[in-house]
Amino acid sequence: MKKIKLVRTYGALPTLTKKRTDRKNPPGQHGVAKQRKKQSQYGIRLAEKQKVRYNYALSERQFVRYVEKAKRSKQLTGHALLQLLENRLDSYVCREGFASTILAARQLISHKHILVNGKVLNIPSYQCQNGDEIEIKQSMTHMTGSKGKSQVIRFETNRPQIELDVKERLVVEYYSRK
Repeated sequence: MKKIKLVRTYGALPTLTKKRTDRKNPPGQHGVAKQRKKQSQYGIRLAEKQKVRYNYALSERQFVRYVEKAKRSKQLTGHALLQLLENRLDSYVCREGFASTILAARQLISHKHILVNGKVLNIPSYQCQNGDEIEIKQSMTHMTGSKGKSQVIRFETNRPQIELDVKERLVVEYYSRK
């Protein structure tokens, strides 16, 4: 789907695109003119799951793996799921401002411009741990506007979780009913 159509459907997706839409019209040829039926409980859960999935730009298969991993954890499933998604390297690089979107962050990582603990890492799904030092290569500092100095950021998990307005309970319910 086109990014702007996703934003119109699910609301603001801060890590997927910086585009905003002020329109109240849902996507489609005629928008509100065509009366929509009340959404079912399944439809509400599906929309919430898709919102999270598109925000992190994950395939369905990747997302299912994260849900299964969250179910195995000892924490609340919804909280564990968001924690796993936020601990991804591409998500952290985007959140810290090295890249404007999660897709740009993936490109930086896959092109080997990001160092984790002093080593080049090109795996966007790498799970960052507390104390990991994440920095951008010296040759790429002009991209972040840091005047030739490479920025070193220590990874900490006690940050606010997510900018996205999401009800993770509905995402867990969606997968529990399958």
